[in-house]
Amino acid sequence: MTRQVELPFTPSYFTAKNRIGVSGIIANAKRTGANWFINHCVQWALTESDSKTAPISLGIPQSIHWNFPFVSGAPFQSHLIKNCFHTVIKRCLNTGHYLYYWGADDHLISNKKQYGIPHYNNDGMISGYDGDTSYTIVAYNQENDFDRFKVSQESLFDSIYSENADEDSQIHAFKIDNHKDISIDVNLIKSKVIEYLNPCEDPDGIRRGMAVYDRLDRLINLDPVYRFEVAKLIFEHKKCMLERIKIYEDMLCMENYLSDRYTGVVEDSNELLSNILSDALNEYYVNHLINNMKNLELEILTELTCI
Repeated sequence: MTRQVELPFTPSYFTAKNRIGVSGIIANAKRTGANWFINHCVQWALTESDSKTAPISLGIPQSIHWNFPFVSGAPFQSHLIKNCFHTVIKRCLNTGHYLYYWGADDHLISNKKQYGIPHYNNDGMISGYDGDTSYTIVAYNQENDFDRFKVSQESLFDSIYSENADEDSQIHAFKIDNHKDISIDVNLIKSKVIEYLNPCEDPDGIRRGMAVYDRLDRLINLDPVYRFEVAKLIFEHKKCMLERIKIYEDMLCMENYLSDRYTGVVEDSNELLSNILSDALNEYYVNHLINNMKNLELEILTELTCI
């Protein structure tokens, strides 16, 4: 009988990038894993560069799987297991390990977003297999949806060991520790929100908190691929913040007046994402939405910290 393995697949709050998306799935394999994002992922961080296609990039600190204290695992160089690749991968999956990989040539993986575009090295996660025929991977597909889908075992092997793949490509095996639950911590949330409200620019030029808004006007200068990524992460950050506010209100037995008002921030961020994806990109309207979000969010979160 052919063995099949499929590890749990429940997307979390952030899916704008493969790396952050697969991290949410790893976290959600733990019953209370989503609480990590509510407690810790209040902040966002913007980095600027001289790149013509991506002059800004946006991230969510503490949202990646190697930040999670409830995950154990180890990386290994892909070339070290080339002669026993399928055996190692399947043994890891059999024992409940997700396998995050990076540096593979997406050009060779059918159904993946960059399939057929030479040569685009990218990441993804292996979360299952079906006998000797296919692996289940988690990444952006050709419909530009973050999802899980099957690829032939041969094509995944070829992409990881392609002559165009990164020489230092790695595979990282992760497994959840389910022994300790993660509880919502309202005091931690409040301290993180206070930190978020204080604009900050690190010596290395990374902007955090409300200071991020001051550079979001550069969003329209991004290559369309990166523009979508940043705009979607803005939207997801606001959706997660709304959920955090609702939980905060519930924990303190409050009325939902803060979260009801914060839906306006989420609506503006969704409108921003829609405008970014449209053919009629309107720079004035984009900046208008960004300013609306900034002012309303500042007002609501400041009020939250005074409770």
